[in-house]
Amino acid sequence: SLHYACSKCGKSYEPLTPHHFSFNSPLGWCPACTGLGKQTGTDQRALLRDPKLSIAEGAIDLFPEAPPPLLKAMLGALARQTALPIHQPFEQLPVRYRNLIFRGLDEWIEVYPSDFEDKAYGQSADRGDNRPVLRFQFKGIYPALEEASKFSHTLRARLEQFVAEVD
Repeated sequence: SLHYACSKCGKSYEPLTPHHFSFNSPLGWCPACTGLGKQTGTDQRALLRDPKLSIAEGAIDLFPEAPPPLLKAMLGALARQTALPIHQPFEQLPVRYRNLIFRGLDEWIEVYPSDFEDKAYGQSADRGDNRPVLRFQFKGIYPALEEASKFSHTLRARLEQFVAEVD
C-alpha cells in the first residue's frame, strides 16, 4: 500500500531502500547471523561429559554450583514433574527430553523434603508435609549459558569453550 502498512493487522513498515537488501549494511543483516551466514551458539558436544551416562550419573553438568544433596533433590523434582528419565543414558533420551534439558521449561518446579531422600531420587516422592522447601525454574542449559555470558568478561571467556558455529 502507499502507507507501508498491513491492511489486516495495521502493522506499519518504513520505506525500503537498497540498504535493506545489502549484507554490507546492518539494515539488511539477518538478525540471527548478522549477515555472516553462520551462527555461533552452544556446542552440545562440549556440554556432554559422556553421552553413555545418564543425567543422574553426570552426563551433563546441570547445576555445577549446587551441593550434591540439593542437586539430587532438584533433579529428582524435575524428573518427577516432567517424567524426565534421569537414569536412562543421555544418548537414548527421546528428543523432547533433550530439548527440555537444553531449552528448559516455563513452569515452576517444587522441591519437597522427601526429594532429599535417596529412595525418592527421580521417583514419585511421598509428600507428607505438602509444603515445598523451595521452588525453581529450570531455564535449560542454553538460556543459562547465554545469561551467564552477559555477567562479566571473565565468565564469558570461560564459557567460550562451549561455543562453536552452529547451523
